[in-house]
Amino acid sequence: MDDLPLCQEVSSLSRRVQNMKTEDVKSEDVKLKDKDAAGSKSNKNVVQNGDIIHRPQYPIVELREHMGTNIFSLTDFEEIRSVEVKPDDIWVVSFPRSGTTLTQEIVYLISRNLDFENAKSEPLESRFPFLDLIDIRAPMFSGPSQIKNMASPKLVKSHLHLHIMPSGVREKTGKIVYVARNPRDVIVSNYFFTKDLRTNVPELSMEEYLQAFISETTYASPWWQHVKDYWKQRNDPNVLFILYEDLVENTDEIVRTIASFLGKDLSDEEVLKIVEHCSFENMKNNSAVNGLSDTIPIGQQLRRGKIGSWKEHFTEDMNRLVDIMVKNTLGDTDLVFRYEAKHQ
Repeated sequence: MDDLPLCQEVSSLSRRVQNMKTEDVKSEDVKLKDKDAAGSKSNKNVVQNGDIIHRPQYPIVELREHMGTNIFSLTDFEEIRSVEVKPDDIWVVSFPRSGTTLTQEIVYLISRNLDFENAKSEPLESRFPFLDLIDIRAPMFSGPSQIKNMASPKLVKSHLHLHIMPSGVREKTGKIVYVARNPRDVIVSNYFFTKDLRTNVPELSMEEYLQAFISETTYASPWWQHVKDYWKQRNDPNVLFILYEDLVENTDEIVRTIASFLGKDLSDEEVLKIVEHCSFENMKNNSAVNGLSDTIPIGQQLRRGKIGSWKEHFTEDMNRLVDIMVKNTLGDTDLVFRYEAKHQ
């Protein structure tokens, strides 16, 4: 296979992956074409205000294509553009399912003087609002309006690509903590998370979801562009770029790195308290962090917190497809991902 031209190899692998039969495939394969969302066979797209609205596999929250990326149809860019960014505001940014929640909780504790009591009682969505989504079914998702009403220093979460962020962010105002994760685990985690967003439609198999991800039709895609644009900013004084694998395996070290970036001094005892509070088991059992919405089935934020879970779901062909995507899109950078835990 290595002797095949690259495009021919991708085509060959894609056909093989598409033709795989798993327990999840209940009927004929879902065909993914052009910029269709990862949707059912009845998927139809419409145009709204110049953006393509996808009728995706997840009808709870529709997607639309906007300036080269897939975002929530409910994202209000007029409101986002009006968000004022101040130098002491802190933004946690990531591609979805890359360690956002863990990073948010660490940043919250460091910036709020280790307020563990509030971290266990007030929902993270309230302490650290999500810029991207407005949904009247869930008051916690009030997007820019919630952020505008916060006192500085604000704490903000976003999955938006850099080029569609508020101008203040793009102009290097405020601090950005960006967390990236290896793409195989990102795909697996997104697959299981988005299953909660599908109702009354056939489920995609893992193979079909991988095809959609590589075809750049899933939420926040393209993944590589998201990561690459923030990676280019990693040496800016207002940007801290961290890797999920380091965050999980060297939490104390990354806590110190984040604290230094935010201009905070922590004692060894304080670092240990944050590490304990942010352990996977404690985070998973903390309803303020891992709670469920009563109005929309957004699912739990924390699933397994494991490095290398892709091994349980990927075939060699699926791995090869991801490797080709990474080589083609990030091969001109020195960004290297780790796909396995250091200590098995």
